This record gives sequence, C-alpha cells and structure tokens, in this order.
Amino acid sequence: MLVREKPDVRIRISSRTVNKAVRKPVYTIPTIEEKLPFLTSAKVFTVVDVSEAFHNVELDYEPSLLTTFKGPNIRNRYKRMPFVISSGPEEYQRRQQEFLEGLDGVINIADDICVLGRGDTKEKANIDHDKNLIALLDKCKEQDLRLTVKKMQFKSTTVTFMGHKLTDQGICPDPGKVSAAREMPRPLDKVGVQHSQEKAFNAAKDLIASSTNLRYYDVKLPVTLQVDASDEAIGGVLIQEEKPVCFTSHTLTDTEKRYAQIEKECLAIMTSMKKWHQYLFGKHDIIVQTDHQPLETTFKKPLGKAPRRLQRMMLQLQQYNFEVVYKRGKELYVADTSLQAALKENCAVELESEMVFRVELEQMGLKRAMMSDCTLNRMKEETRKDQTLKCLLETVRKGWPSDKLMVPPCIRQLINL
Repeated sequence: MLVREKPDVRIRISSRTVNKAVRKPVYTIPTIEEKLPFLTSAKVFTVVDVSEAFHNVELDYEPSLLTTFKGPNIRNRYKRMPFVISSGPEEYQRRQQEFLEGLDGVINIADDICVLGRGDTKEKANIDHDKNLIALLDKCKEQDLRLTVKKMQFKSTTVTFMGHKLTDQGICPDPGKVSAAREMPRPLDKVGVQHSQEKAFNAAKDLIASSTNLRYYDVKLPVTLQVDASDEAIGGVLIQEEKPVCFTSHTLTDTEKRYAQIEKECLAIMTSMKKWHQYLFGKHDIIVQTDHQPLETTFKKPLGKAPRRLQRMMLQLQQYNFEVVYKRGKELYVADTSLQAALKENCAVELESEMVFRVELEQMGLKRAMMSDCTLNRMKEETRKDQTLKCLLETVRKGWPSDKLMVPPCIRQLINL
C-alpha cells in the first residue's frame, strides 16, 4: 500500500506471475519527436493530464480474476486495469489514440494531452486553440473521461510537455540537447588560459546553450543536414530556413577511430540520417553538406566502385533521397563546433533486424556475366517453356496476393521467400 503526503491512497500488488502470461500488444507508443511536426505555427498551448489513466480501462470478468489479491479480511479484485500490468501502457495508448481520433490540434503521449492553437497571428491562434479545447472537453464529457486540474497548464505560450519546453518561438533548449554545448571543454593552449579568458569562454557557452531556440520541424520545408567528423568524434545539425531543428554529436568507438577520414564522414551522414529517420524518410529535398570533397564525388559514382565499408554504409542510406554537396570547413561552423562538444557516450546506430535495400542494378557497376548470347537466349527460351517459372514471373509482375490461398499452388511454397 502506498500512502502519499496528500490524501491519496494507492494499493500496489505484485504482478510478476500475471505478467508472465500477459501477451503485450504490438502497438508502438509515439515519441515527442514524432509529434513535433504537428506544432508548426503553434503559438498557444494547453496541457492536461488524464485522471487515473489506467483505471479508465474496464476489465472483463475472467481477466479481472487474475488481479485478485488478499486483504485483511477478504479477497479483492480489480474491475479496472491496475498500473502494474505489463501491457498497460500499450493498451492505454491505443485506446487514448482512438479516443482522440478526429480532433484537430490535439496531440498526446501516454496520459498527457496537449491542445494547440495555430495561426499566423496570436489572435488567430487563440481562436483556433479555444475551438480545439472545447472540442476536446466535449469529447471527454461524452465519454466520461476526467482530467486533472492540478496538472493543467492553461492557454500559455510556454508549457512543459513530456520533458520538452514548447514555446511560440520553438523548442527551448532541453538540458539533454544542449549538454554538448554546456560541457564543451576549453581549448588547449600551450601558453595557458588566463582567468578572464576562462570566464569569457564559460559565458559564451551559457549564452549559446540558453539562447538557441530549436525551431519546430516543418515537413513542407526543405532540409539541410550539416555533418562533420574528426579523429575522435562525429557531429551533425538538422537545419530548416537557416535555423537549427536538432543537434547530435558523439565520440567514436575504438574501431571507428581507425576508419579512413572519408569513412568517418560517411558514418556521420549515416548516423544523422538514422537518428532523424522520422524527419528524413520519404523526403525528396534533402541537402547534405560536408567539408570532405571526395565524399561528394563518391556518392555520384556507381555503388560498386566504392570501397567495401563505404558500400555497406551507402546501402543503408539507399532508403533516403538526398544530395551530398561540398562546402568549405569554415562555413560548416555549427557542425564543426559540435565536434568540440562531442558527448562521451555511444550513440552508434543499431541496425534493424530486417532492412530492405533498393538498389538500381545499373548503379551497381556490375560486369555482365561471362555468358554467350547463344546460352543467354536458350535460358530465356527454357524459362518461357517452364510453367512454374512462367507463373512466377507473371505473379511478380502483377503483385503477390495478400491472401496465401489465392497464390497458385505451383509457387505457393515460394511465398515466404
């Protein structure tokens, strides 16, 4: 039993045995990065919190018996979902998302709901905000969903939502995002750094970290990705309309430190692309700026002409549509500065269990197989005669049916391939 300072008592039960038999639903809880593009042109915010979020989910009779616990004189069971069930977050998020479906200007993660007011002017944003908030309250009244007044942040230009500070100017620096700037070591100088210089350097770091507003990502605007790499670290910054959206930097592993410089530069591109996948996947107006000119030339050549390690990186970048452009190092001061503040943590990209690459064969630079025209024509002729291969070719051209029973029996065994 958990007794808080305020008059609120919560009963905690051990759910280890129950959780072993719980099958967690396949539902991905959204992240704040996925929600930020919806905040474009937002100027007014209201944040509300759902009261006793999990307890809004009713349990069926048979599952509720699994939550039975023994009290002083009687056995009790939960009629609503307790907080200790392992599938609780996914189940609640799915229901919350379905509940908010169709509401404009409303985003949510877990039990936190943020109402937006968007517009070109403050007046238009206030009107939009009030309309969206009233629609949310009407929906809550209809479904008997209660909100917590004590945690409400009402109609403000600055609110805190899921650990981020949202403002009408953009995202104010989050400690985790600007720690690289705050923890930047002072430059090493053989002569030494005087006290006044040390003080000025620290003041400059605080000024950069406190004054940099990260703008909201806008899916309609083109993207510029500045990357750079040194012997010890890699860094990058995502920019829209010459304003930063987010930064990244980290030190290299012992293995990565032994990479050639062009491989480190390519690693910086791959790491940044993967880190900001939700922003860059599917876009066709991405410019990658690098101060390593050979890398620009490499991306213009066939994939088969690149060294093996670069080939592996470039294969992973095939899912993105971008152009690599050379820019002098002194013009990439943002990405270059981030190298001096590289966080000493491993931010290496984790490969997905399954990755599908789309590579044009003519870009591979492959040599034609050592086969005479006579042999090649014979193979084509025999392929046309073979009924199984003919059926397979026709199915591939038309597309595989979604229902396995509709696949011709002669090639049904190939469907898993």
